Amino acid sequence: MKYDITELLLHPGRRIKIDVREDDLRNLDPNIAAPITGQLTFQNAVEAFLVTGKVKTALRLDCARCLEPFALPVEVEVDEQFPIHLIQPQKGGKPVPAPKEAVPEDDWDEDLMDLADNILDGPLFDVGELLRQLVLLEAPLQPLCQESCRGLCPFCGCNFNNGQCECKGGNHPPTPPLC
Repeated sequence: MKYDITELLLHPGRRIKIDVREDDLRNLDPNIAAPITGQLTFQNAVEAFLVTGKVKTALRLDCARCLEPFALPVEVEVDEQFPIHLIQPQKGGKPVPAPKEAVPEDDWDEDLMDLADNILDGPLFDVGELLRQLVLLEAPLQPLCQESCRGLCPFCGCNFNNGQCECKGGNHPPTPPLC
């Protein structure tokens, strides 16, 4: 969902709270298993546009040991800032100049500038894209369906969580999990 933040940008110090429910992201990214819900606060902090709050959803992942798909619930603390000078608010169809107090572009992190390019389109702020990126960053490097996941048989591929395999008489030594 995109929000027009023009009014917020025209009034330094102004703060707006919004309830978020992003259902469409499940269609855009197959790793998001549930709607993203929560509350965000937008604030004009003169030099930066701040976005804070908390959201939750579930990620669709594959277990690193048994390769079974599972849903992992995640909660994300949102605490982002965007340089005000990157945002061109409009009033009456005309661009409003950035405040004189704006911090020079050299002082902003290059990764932040790239993030802002994907999320900001003039005075339109793409909440869905910001949340999609932040939620996907919560995915563990080695996702496990459960801590006690026993993995797969290295010989026949049987899932040890569903029982013992019968390959090679079932006498092969147990292998430690790789993750």
